[in-house]
Amino acid sequence: MPLGVAFVQETTVFRPYGPLSGSTMRIGFDYAPPTGGNFLSRQTIDVDARKYVRLGENGVFALRARGFKSWGDFPDFYYFGGNGEMRGYDYYQFLGHNVLLASNTL
Repeated sequence: MPLGVAFVQETTVFRPYGPLSGSTMRIGFDYAPPTGGNFLSRQTIDVDARKYVRLGENGVFALRARGFKSWGDFPDFYYFGGNGEMRGYDYYQFLGHNVLLASNTL
């Protein structure tokens, strides 16, 4: 029975083709207390931060950092891969409970 809290900040300016400038951030924490019985005990921190810098009329320089850590008796897992996170790898090809990804796009 997890309990969670998250902080979300969004300042991104979007155009029909995608983000143009600004930033996005989400920091979340989930806690599942060890209450006995069939409940699974774990703690999870999930951070996703993105920054968009406008270059010229339609150019954008994008930075992204993603972190995920879960621990406890039964840690949660994060599945990742595919064009949104790791180009050249299949969607959900990787999984882990300690993950750090960083990428940039021009």
